[in-house]
Amino acid sequence: MPTFSIIIPTFNAEHTLGKALDSIAAQSYADFEVLIQDGLSTDRTLAIVETYREKIAQLSITSEADKGIYDGMNKALSRANGEYIYFMGSDDAFFSPDVLSEIGYEILESPVDVIYGDVMSTRFNGRYGGPFSPEKIVIRNICHQAIFVNRSVFKRLGNFKSKFSAHADWEHNISWILDKGIINRYIDLVIANYADGGYSSVHGDPQFDVLKGWIAFKKGFKQIPNSVLLNVANASLKSAKQKSDTANILRYKFLITFLKILKKVRHIF
Repeated sequence: MPTFSIIIPTFNAEHTLGKALDSIAAQSYADFEVLIQDGLSTDRTLAIVETYREKIAQLSITSEADKGIYDGMNKALSRANGEYIYFMGSDDAFFSPDVLSEIGYEILESPVDVIYGDVMSTRFNGRYGGPFSPEKIVIRNICHQAIFVNRSVFKRLGNFKSKFSAHADWEHNISWILDKGIINRYIDLVIANYADGGYSSVHGDPQFDVLKGWIAFKKGFKQIPNSVLLNVANASLKSAKQKSDTANILRYKFLITFLKILKKVRHIF
């Protein structure tokens, strides 16, 4: 059976962390570790973690300055020992006590590099997710609370790009879905209760918005329909104009022209 590393980045999470840790302690599957990566909390976060030492056998915490949530996640990745990595928000919780058990058996029966399901959240008025295609992933993201990633994927693709303040996980998800060397599988299972109001849900990511069109084209030119690439490129051009990013404005104008010409050529032939 696979081993899991559950990574929880925290900062002043005293009011929510207990619920997350309770959902982990209640798991029927025991072969996991929990890595708390704290960004120098000034409330009772660290004290709350200490109360779970007896409930969670493999629990560790590191509290140090970081450059943002994804930098914190990357720091914890360097300490992870599990075969599969799972990132949980400090205000999230596993949907049921059998989540890790069900994921473990799914992997045992048919090993994959990435396995993901759905989340439940008021943000989405209920259940969100479903299977993601190359076309779908550049339009909407998979919640990281729904994904289990083999450590080998990070070795292949690298860690989260912390230059993206709120959507580095989206960039990473685009990368593994569009990489034909990475096997992924969707399962019809609710993985977690995703709390609305997390960092990525309330903070925009202008840098990612500007670069998403280029990322989609570079990684998915042969897999994503031309019409979708055009839409994404146009959206990124708009974001570039809002930032007065001259270099990317010119790049997207060229890319959009190229895609329009390609569309006409394909139509002719």
